[in-house]
Amino acid sequence: MNKLKTIALTFIAISYIGMMSGCSSADKHHDHDHDHEMHDHDGEDHDDHDHDHEKHDHGDDEIVIEPSDAEKFGIKVESIVEQPFNDVISVTGQIIGSSSNEAVIAATTPGILTLKGNILIGSEVKAHTTIGTITAQNISGGDPNNAARVAIASAKRQLDRLEPLLREGIVTQREYDAALAEYEAAKAAYSPSASSGTVISPIAGVITQLFVSSGQYVEVGTPIASVARNSTLVIRADLPEKNRQMVGQIKTALFRPSYSNEWISIDSLGGKLTQVAPADAIAKAGFIPVYFTIKNDGSLTNGTYVDVNLLGEGSAPAISLPADAIVEQQGNYFAYIKSGDHSYEKRRIELGESSGGRRKVVSGLKSGEQVVVKGAIMVKIAESSGTVPEGHTHNH
Repeated sequence: MNKLKTIALTFIAISYIGMMSGCSSADKHHDHDHDHEMHDHDGEDHDDHDHDHEKHDHGDDEIVIEPSDAEKFGIKVESIVEQPFNDVISVTGQIIGSSSNEAVIAATTPGILTLKGNILIGSEVKAHTTIGTITAQNISGGDPNNAARVAIASAKRQLDRLEPLLREGIVTQREYDAALAEYEAAKAAYSPSASSGTVISPIAGVITQLFVSSGQYVEVGTPIASVARNSTLVIRADLPEKNRQMVGQIKTALFRPSYSNEWISIDSLGGKLTQVAPADAIAKAGFIPVYFTIKNDGSLTNGTYVDVNLLGEGSAPAISLPADAIVEQQGNYFAYIKSGDHSYEKRRIELGESSGGRRKVVSGLKSGEQVVVKGAIMVKIAESSGTVPEGHTHNH
């Protein structure tokens, strides 16, 4: 889907730029006539004309885009500033927690589930809180608990009828015991909680998963939601033994669950580094475990595998760029520098390591320059099209 969006956006941008190309052939013809007129003036006027022409010449390597068009295309720039760049190493890991701290809420009766409006992933619930209801009305086959109630009533009437007959010796003890067993079986088949149609959390905690949604049909035993008893989880990052030298440098981390494309900061979840195996520890299966504790906001699931970027102490100040600012062409990397009010310059850069969604720039940029950090692809399209967006003229 993201690829389709990119293709669509590219097509629209090219069409827009093509439609609004400035400096038409008519304008060029007018400028040509104007130039002939200027040649008829005296030398002083001719010198002024040459000066003005030189002033408005943008050069072959510049990409000219009007500020208003840059705003339409979402092109944004930032001033380059050197700042500490954390050493980083990418590893894998897992979200772990105690299974005794989790509970799965299951359906106690078949029917249509209706969750309460405030029950969402991340919602806090108290013990014995009702999170929803189940109804079997208007369902083919009817409500089994209604049938169970009828069976109980029937068995009870039979038992009540036989009790005085047993005292009078009209029925045998065996007949009475059989009726009693049928009554007990009917009671066992009936669930008061199922009859009430309520879905109740057995523990206090945070809703971490919803397996079904309102309006769905559920059978007895269908998992409805999971609840974590406390809001603390542990992330275990598996540091390769070859990177043992980083053990003492690790301060924090970013992680990305297997079901998501978003990187999450340990710090943003109130997390902290809790344990690192000592440098002289024997790594299990070639890895040294690094543990972080975090607060579960309800979006994380126990047992999920994660990608982890372990961040070390900040290194010397360096220039870095977000991924959106970097354009790759035939194995080379480029950024776009704003060189004037209307112009941009394409600059080849050399990249270093990644950290938190940014790449270190080893060469090609310097502090103070204005670099395109959003919409670089739109500048690339303008460059490739060889046209100038509407609004550019030779009269600034």
